[in-house]
Amino acid sequence: MTQICITVLDAHGAPVRELSGSVDQVALNLEPGSTFIEGHAAGDWWADGVWHTKPERPSPLATWDWQTHQWVTDADAEAAAAWEHVRAQRDQLLAATDWRVVRAQEHGVPLDPIWIVYRQALRDITLQTDPHNIIWPQTPAEGSE
Repeated sequence: MTQICITVLDAHGAPVRELSGSVDQVALNLEPGSTFIEGHAAGDWWADGVWHTKPERPSPLATWDWQTHQWVTDADAEAAAAWEHVRAQRDQLLAATDWRVVRAQEHGVPLDPIWIVYRQALRDITLQTDPHNIIWPQTPAEGSE
């Protein structure tokens, strides 16, 4: 008895499942009108007589569009993720200067204005318009207390 292996495809050419067995067994497990090719899937979708492979995902937030066979990125989600990263960096930089504020309070002296300006500039980071091109304030030189 002849054994075969086929790959069943969805409407977009994406492999749905593979079937193997005798020709009669495979035929019994195919829905009428199913699209299939002989052999194992060797890519992400079948079109024009060849297997195609998705290009590398450009971003973790990108989703595959089966109609156009391209990665699509949600710009709002991408921007939100970028701003989240910026805020995390900003928070780390602020936390790295907290000890200066505490020390000034413990000694009953005002915090050096250069550190007040720096910390405020960090807080104002989110007023910038492009999370991919942040202009970070220069950290004051050591010795500025």
